[in-house]
Amino acid sequence: MKKHKNTLKISLILEVKKEGLETSAELIRTSFQNYQEGRTAFFNFLETMQSVNSFKIDYFNTLALWHRQRALLEKAIGSDL
Repeated sequence: MKKHKNTLKISLILEVKKEGLETSAELIRTSFQNYQEGRTAFFNFLETMQSVNSFKIDYFNTLALWHRQRALLEKAIGSDL
């Protein structure tokens, strides 16, 4: 039962992070546009890119964890979900 709760919890976290990925694309566009228009420094744009990339790495690590938890759950119940 604990594995099932962990899998559900991770699923919810993934949903939130997936929404964050969509927002991050807009953040990059806005940051780049601000740089092009001279409203921010190139360094600020690079910091935005670094933050977004870190967020993406975190998302994919969480996704991998979800797959591992699901595989453990399937192994425990003896069938696919």
